[in-house]
Amino acid sequence: MGLTHHLMRIDMILNHVLYLTYEIPATDLRPFVPRSLSLATAGENRAFVSIVVLQCRNVHASWLPFPRFNYTQMNLRTYVKDPATGEQAVYFLQSAVTSTLVSIMTRTIGIPWEQGVLDLKVFPRTGENTLSYDLTGNWQGDIRVHAEALAPLPDAMAPFVTTAQAIRFLLLPMTGFFGKDRVKGFHITHPALQPQALKLREIKIPFFSNMPLLKETDWNDPHSVLYVPEATFRIFLPASTVR
Repeated sequence: MGLTHHLMRIDMILNHVLYLTYEIPATDLRPFVPRSLSLATAGENRAFVSIVVLQCRNVHASWLPFPRFNYTQMNLRTYVKDPATGEQAVYFLQSAVTSTLVSIMTRTIGIPWEQGVLDLKVFPRTGENTLSYDLTGNWQGDIRVHAEALAPLPDAMAPFVTTAQAIRFLLLPMTGFFGKDRVKGFHITHPALQPQALKLREIKIPFFSNMPLLKETDWNDPHSVLYVPEATFRIFLPASTVR
């Protein structure tokens, strides 16, 4: 990485990260992803879209201790191949943050984060080794996500051959892309993530209606619901245009 990327490292702590993933035919997803990016698939040409909810804490430039920002973020993303390396990556279909200032700042450097109202509450269930994950708010319409019942990972997560393969595919890409007419990409680093499984109890997500990737009857049947309590992330900016 060049000097500019070294100077523009953004460090943060992520809390209560939820990965809510759905499996769909790759042909259904293709119209929503730029042609410059190849879809990453598994099994019989199956693609995946994930809703990712997280609380961002102490977000700051690594060389500048202040100011620091805290906000909640919600992404709708899918999985692609990095054109430069062929490695697994993610493509952000839509993103929202609760901070007006962060939304303005990121859009000035070409990252299209919208502003949304997101209220995330995570708390343990009394007397049980489990938790309740509850998101409400408004972004393109009313939002409601409720999951609970912390549990070990399943032994298998088809169509992936192993659970470890599924985790690598869904949680560990280190490159992200965004944009439609002009696609840009950035790199991240983070330690190995150790997710646990949750059970989805309720969901209402307006952007699936605005982007008809799933029928409403399929919303309550995700491929997986994974939860990471905390992780440290570093983002390298500025984003580079895909040629």
